[in-house]
Amino acid sequence: MSKVKVIVQVSYGIFEPNAKLQKLIDKVGVPFWSIEGRTNEQYVNHVETHAKDGLLTGKEGWSHIRIVEVDTSKPWLIDDYDGSESIKYVDYTVINRELNYVKFNH
Repeated sequence: MSKVKVIVQVSYGIFEPNAKLQKLIDKVGVPFWSIEGRTNEQYVNHVETHAKDGLLTGKEGWSHIRIVEVDTSKPWLIDDYDGSESIKYVDYTVINRELNYVKFNH
């Protein structure tokens, strides 16, 4: 099993980076909300270093992001509900390999 650290938004609405994080984003140049940005070592280290109780506050005091560890040996995605995100592991069965058609298992 291999794991990767991923940045997710845990508050509803839109997260806008605080000034320190925005300065780092401008310096690094990787789009923050891309999967490359969410797993970028510099961004992850920044969140871990500056977070309080596991949460990094954005420009607005009510918006937060945090780091979660994801087991990359299983298919996964970032699930979003009104801006609040969580990791969802995907379980499916291939019904037709030629068409790459699948059925989600519940």
